[in-house]
Amino acid sequence: METKKRSFLSKPGVASVVTAFVGVIVLMVIFWLMNPNFVRQNNLMSLARSICPYLLDHRQH
Repeated sequence: METKKRSFLSKPGVASVVTAFVGVIVLMVIFWLMNPNFVRQNNLMSLARSICPYLLDHRQH
């Protein structure tokens, strides 16, 4: 019997979480290009705390 390995992205919900994460990174780069003050430690931590519950909740469905 051959067992097929499932790719990491084929697991339910993982692809959407990766897509959302990449989207956030792209937005952060765009905002940073518009205003270099955007990328500060306090702002990044606040952004991460705000987004994290949505990403974790979405993965469970």
